[in-house]
Amino acid sequence: MTHKAHILPALAAALALLPALATAAPSEQALRPDPQALAAVKTKAEKGDVASQYAYGHAFLYGTYGQTIDAAQGVTWLSKAVDGGSGGAAYDLARLYDEGKDGVPKDAGLAMTFYQKASERGVPAVQEHVCQTKTAAASSAEDWAQAFPYCQKASAQGSVEANQALGIAYLEGRGTAQDTGLGIQFLQRAAAKGDLASMTRLAQIYSDGSVVPQDHAKAFTWHRQAARYGAVPSILAMARQYEAGLGTEADLNEAARLYEILARHGSVEAAEWFTAHPDVSRNKLVNTIITPDNIPSGLILYAVVSHDPRFTTLDMQGYVRQMSLDIYPMKAQEAAMAGMATAECRIRPDGNFKDCIVVDESPPGYGFGPSIIRIMDALQNSGNKSAWTSRYAGKVLQVTARWKLPDQDPFR
Repeated sequence: MTHKAHILPALAAALALLPALATAAPSEQALRPDPQALAAVKTKAEKGDVASQYAYGHAFLYGTYGQTIDAAQGVTWLSKAVDGGSGGAAYDLARLYDEGKDGVPKDAGLAMTFYQKASERGVPAVQEHVCQTKTAAASSAEDWAQAFPYCQKASAQGSVEANQALGIAYLEGRGTAQDTGLGIQFLQRAAAKGDLASMTRLAQIYSDGSVVPQDHAKAFTWHRQAARYGAVPSILAMARQYEAGLGTEADLNEAARLYEILARHGSVEAAEWFTAHPDVSRNKLVNTIITPDNIPSGLILYAVVSHDPRFTTLDMQGYVRQMSLDIYPMKAQEAAMAGMATAECRIRPDGNFKDCIVVDESPPGYGFGPSIIRIMDALQNSGNKSAWTSRYAGKVLQVTARWKLPDQDPFR
C-alpha cells in the first residue's frame, strides 16, 4: 500500500475548493490567444449572463484568452457580475481592493463593501479571511471592530482562527466590550482544536493571575497541552513546575528530562540548570531513550487507524510506518510539502504515556508535529503492550515519522 491514495484525493479536493481566481495566475495554456472563445464570452456577458460577466472580467484582469490586460475593464465586468448576484465576483473584488494588486488600486473602504456583499451571498471563505486579515498583529482598533462580526460568523462555521481571535477580542476589549469569561471560552474552543497560540495564552492567563485568579494547576494543564506540540516556553514552564511541585506533584526526574530536551536546542536556561545540578547527567538521561527499533520486532499491535483490511495487525515498526501514511497532514498535502517530526513520551508501567512532546519538526507550520502526536496517541491505545511496558517502564519512547511526496518512499 502506498500513500498516494491518501494524498491525491485531498489534493483534488483542495484544488476544487479554491474560491477565487484573483490570487491565481493563469496557466501558459490559458494565455494563448483565443478570439473566438473571448467573443463568445463577451456576447453572453453583454446579454447579462452573470457567469460570463464574471469570466469576462477575469479575462481583462489576467488576459485569460490572450487579450490585452485592462484592470479597469476587469473591475467593471466583475462589478456587473456582483450586481447580478455573484458572491464569487464580490469576493474577488474585495481581495483586489484589499491587497491593491493586479492593477487595482488599494481601497480599504471598497474592500469592506465587497466583503460585505460576498458575505451576504454566502461565500464561506470570506468570514475567515476578513477575521484573519483584520485581526493581525498590527491591526488597528477600527480593523478589529470591522472584523468582529466576520469572526463571529467564522466561529459559527467552526473556524479555529476565528475562535482564537474572538478570545483575544473579548479578553482585551478589541472591537467589542471586554468579557474575560467569553474570552477564555473562545480560547478554549480554539485550543481544543489544537491551536497552539490559544493554549499558550491560556497557560499565561492562569500562571500570572492578571486576568483571573492565579491557578498553577490549570496553568500546568495548558502548558502540558502546548508542550505536546513543541512550544518551548511551555516545556520550560513545565520543567520549573515539576521541580517546584507547583500545580503538580514534584518530579525532579521529569524536570530533568524536560531540561535535557531544551538543552538539545541550545536553551540557556537548560544549560544553567545542568550547571546548577552537577549530580544530574545528561548522558544518563539520553540513555533512557528508546526507539521502535529497540523494541522486539515480534511485538504485535493492532492497526486500528488503518482502513486497509490487509493491515489488521503489525509489529511496532510496521505500525508506526502505517500510521505515518494514514496521518499525512492536510496542510502539507495541499502544499505538496515533505517533512518530518519526532516526539518523545515517557512510558508508564501500565503502558500509557506521560508528557508526550514534539522535540523536532521540519518544516514547522504544516502539521507534522500534530500528526506525530496523533501517532503517539494511537500507539498508546493500540495492541498488546504488556510485552514491552513492564520491560521499558520509565524509559522514553522516541518516534520519528517522515512524510514525502506520492512518488517517493518516505522511509528511505
